[in-house]
Amino acid sequence: MTQHTFTTKGSPVQILSIPVISTVHQIAHDCWEKQETFSTINTTTGTLVLLSFIDPEDKVPGWLCTIYAWAKANDYEWVWFDADADKIKELPTYEW
Repeated sequence: MTQHTFTTKGSPVQILSIPVISTVHQIAHDCWEKQETFSTINTTTGTLVLLSFIDPEDKVPGWLCTIYAWAKANDYEWVWFDADADKIKELPTYEW
């Protein structure tokens, strides 16, 4: 997991690094509504996805397996899909 530890007023605090990527990397705007395999937090501008518990062999769509592999290779447990974020050149994009 990509994290940093800082000390604030004597207590250590862990800070996670979460990449923010464009929603063009998800297959559809409503692709999170019917999933039951992993944890998501939906907002009006995007979705936060917990990838650390995803088993790529277990009912995970192929497009998300690609993002999972990218995130895992970069040591990320979470990915934030945001409508205003930049595209990542290593990841496929979709029109919807």
